[in-house]
Amino acid sequence: MSLSMMQRRTSQKFYRTTEELTKPEESQLQGTIPNWLSGAFLRTGPGYFDFPDGFTVNHWLDGYAVISKFHVSGQSVKFEKKFFQSEAFKRAKKANKPCVCEYGTRAYSDPSRSWMSRLYNTIIPEFTDNANISIYNVGQNVFVSGETCYFYDLNVSNMTAGHKWDTNRVFGIHCASPHPLTDRNGYTYNIGSSYAPTLKYCFVKIPPTDHTKDPKEVLKKGKVLCTIPSRWNRNIMSYNHSFGLTENYIVFIEQPYVVSLNKILSSVLTKGQSFKDWVEWNPECKNRFYIIDKSSGKVVSNAEFMSEEAFFFVHMINCYEDNGQVVVTLSRYDSPEVLETQDLSILRQGGTDGDETRACGTQYVVPIDVNMSNVLEGANLVKVPSSNATAYKQGSQIILTPDVLTEKGLEFPAINKKFLGRKHRYYYASGLTSLAEYRNAVVKIDMVEKRAICWRDNANQVVGEPVFVPNPDLDYEDAGSEDDGVLICPVTDYREGVSDLIVFIDPKTMKELARAEFKTQIPPSIHGIFVPS
Repeated sequence: MSLSMMQRRTSQKFYRTTEELTKPEESQLQGTIPNWLSGAFLRTGPGYFDFPDGFTVNHWLDGYAVISKFHVSGQSVKFEKKFFQSEAFKRAKKANKPCVCEYGTRAYSDPSRSWMSRLYNTIIPEFTDNANISIYNVGQNVFVSGETCYFYDLNVSNMTAGHKWDTNRVFGIHCASPHPLTDRNGYTYNIGSSYAPTLKYCFVKIPPTDHTKDPKEVLKKGKVLCTIPSRWNRNIMSYNHSFGLTENYIVFIEQPYVVSLNKILSSVLTKGQSFKDWVEWNPECKNRFYIIDKSSGKVVSNAEFMSEEAFFFVHMINCYEDNGQVVVTLSRYDSPEVLETQDLSILRQGGTDGDETRACGTQYVVPIDVNMSNVLEGANLVKVPSSNATAYKQGSQIILTPDVLTEKGLEFPAINKKFLGRKHRYYYASGLTSLAEYRNAVVKIDMVEKRAICWRDNANQVVGEPVFVPNPDLDYEDAGSEDDGVLICPVTDYREGVSDLIVFIDPKTMKELARAEFKTQIPPSIHGIFVPS
């Protein structure tokens, strides 16, 4: 039987509504992990799709969040999972269908609301607070979020929701990325969007906050460092899931997968729309790269840096400075078609064949050091010897072409966070449901040798996002220690009655250190973190 046929027949377990596990299941490690590895491995992702009356959401990203926690202590791991009690989830449970629109499922009438509230929500589209995308740290605090203006602080011990925050009130912006980044100096940055009075991208900066665990005290110090207007004048702006940092710069890519304010406003008349009805793909616009000074908030070059070909991306891998230029590594798609393949009905029938819609690792180099008046037309401006990326002048623009690092089929990239914004050699990613070179594998990419090393167990499994846990005894000033740590990765088996597991991998060798198996299903998740004890 081919792998494709096998996956088509056995994908129900992977994409079904999961169940809560409030009494932890304990598993003894098979193998040995370092003594310093102790803490909570936290994950969030879609987990509730089907309602008792038979209603099912349309898209995998519409599923309501389930938080999974693996408590690692000594030679055992305890696993528990709970549905995250967002307002959107609680209202949907009462109505037996979504009352706030999700990515691919429209909002239905909320019987618990007054007629005035229901009328207001037909005029002003309501954003979901379904926190099914990301878990992250800001200082000592752990937050969980989706991709709108709402985020929650998370009580790690009991996996419950703390205060619900709104970026409109906290930072004065209408939505924010689920991937804030904290640099080596303790400053946290994030990117958001503002829709009024004009369309603009907003960059938030939060000073170091390690002295306090009060989320309010942490967040109130955040300020908008700078804004950049949308380059389009027809009420559209780029979708932004992630961005990059170097030692001195913020890296922002304005991509041609755009949110249309006109479509959002027209949904008042058409009704029955979801987020995916408000976005469009305009590949003729290409991608524009902005490099922003982290201190002043100013764009550092007057040159207009544009991609030669349009691309869609969700995750930047890392950025750093080399020879006065900025290296940008990301997981690149040819188009956002991959989002269409995540319709729940397609996934439950086995998904789509081939890796054509999947991402590959690519690297761009932005020559911020060039003086446009002294540049010859068509000359390659890249001065980074390890990269095959190019940059050349074409009229008033600098056109960027990528160095392709991998085959297609990799997503959920991870690095040793001690090298965030610094020159590095390796990154790690998941083969997910790739049917080619990386299928069923956790993959280490050597960007210098352009070589992949894989860990895989068997063809019936799907591996999730790997998380790199640094060795706390190292300062990582030596680049040779970059891959010293432990990778942790959730693994879900397609087969009914077969245990799921989390695996601990040595990043240097990509050999398995240990595993913990569980009879209870480990739900597929999107992002997670490790919180040391």
